[in-house]
Amino acid sequence: MEEEEAAQEESFSEEERVQFVGRRLALLLNFQAEKWSKYLENEENQKILAEFLDKTEPAFLLFCSPLAGTLTAMQKIPSDVTHKLVCIMKTTERIGTDNYKKELVFEELSATPLEHTVDFIEEVFITKHL
Repeated sequence: MEEEEAAQEESFSEEERVQFVGRRLALLLNFQAEKWSKYLENEENQKILAEFLDKTEPAFLLFCSPLAGTLTAMQKIPSDVTHKLVCIMKTTERIGTDNYKKELVFEELSATPLEHTVDFIEEVFITKHL
């Protein structure tokens, strides 16, 4: 049973669409390929990425890689952002091996504008509800 799980992990991490995501993130977040391999070693990380690629929801994933930290995926913009994020958005419901290059959109989000945006949204939200 363990051999099957290991083979499944290997095959997922070797998929061309998974490798494509890893190469783009490495370029945009400026990290070495080993960090992507380490990210994919975690079963929960594989599950998050597989659900993003194979299911209709979530429509986007955010990734960050603090200088000395590990690569992290999330579905919400944290309010305490101190580093660049990369948002991967789908332009279709499911991402397959035939459409991943065309249907995945990568967008860099700088920490500074995000702080201002979060502050602005909080201010508007609080003002409207007072």
